[in-house]
Amino acid sequence: MVRQQIWRGVISAIVCFAMVVGIPERCRAHESPRMGEETIGNKPLSDANFSQWDGIMPVVNHSTRVYHFWVNGNEQMFYKTTTTELNELIRNYAAMPMEGLEIVILPGPGKVTNFKRDQEFTYHCQLHVVAGIASVMHRRENGEVFWPKTPRLTLRIDDSIELDLLEFPQNCPVRWSNDLKQRFVKALDSKDQEVRGWGLSHLADLDPYDPELMEMVAAGLRDPEPWVGQCALGVLPKFGPAARKFLLPSSETDSNQSTGGDLSEDTAKAQLEFEKFDSDEVRRDFEQKRDIHSQLNERIRKRLGK
Repeated sequence: MVRQQIWRGVISAIVCFAMVVGIPERCRAHESPRMGEETIGNKPLSDANFSQWDGIMPVVNHSTRVYHFWVNGNEQMFYKTTTTELNELIRNYAAMPMEGLEIVILPGPGKVTNFKRDQEFTYHCQLHVVAGIASVMHRRENGEVFWPKTPRLTLRIDDSIELDLLEFPQNCPVRWSNDLKQRFVKALDSKDQEVRGWGLSHLADLDPYDPELMEMVAAGLRDPEPWVGQCALGVLPKFGPAARKFLLPSSETDSNQSTGGDLSEDTAKAQLEFEKFDSDEVRRDFEQKRDIHSQLNERIRKRLGK
């Protein structure tokens, strides 16, 4: 069945992405009408909805898909796989007859929530397609860095995936976190505030344990656009207790001269997020995840010969 557009309120197409990947509410862009839908499980999606991407359906409708969402052309599919199934997805993706294909491999597994945020899904593979209204971001300076013009396949590897047995095709470049890190940081020079603000969220999603990325996000507090500063405050807690030092004193947030806006409410919300790390259990859990992430990233680096 061809996609049925469902009215879901007054937030932008990009906002849906924020909701499902856990970007804080105050960092969700300016409000506008959006149409969206989601699919839980692997119910086949219609070929007619992907007609501009030749050969994409074996990836889209792979049996391992656990979740899918679409909002005005911003579309993502998520798959929970074994090593064998992941290799099949890689082969299907690389077989698409188009230029610009790219595989990204990052530590995982990935986590995504549904629109209502009452269900969470674990995944090892993600397909990101940008078309329709959402493709307006391609016309923003550096927008294509975060909203790819060609479907992008991202692998989220954990110990359940045998990294050495993954089969990477010759015709498709494979990137790791440092490759994207350089690209993302450079893209933050954009004159477009939407790209700068949303870009901060992508930095945290890429590696919330990287101190350099933490510094880059904190620099967003000095952005001349208040909304970018709000995004920075929404993202900083993802970097753990070490990022707490970047919160401005209350005397400075009431009328922040660097951003030209009042960030006191956003700072207070960020402070509440940081207070979770006052718990020894939460802090230990963060440190354990950081260590696992670092080990996986090193294994990925060696596997790719970086």
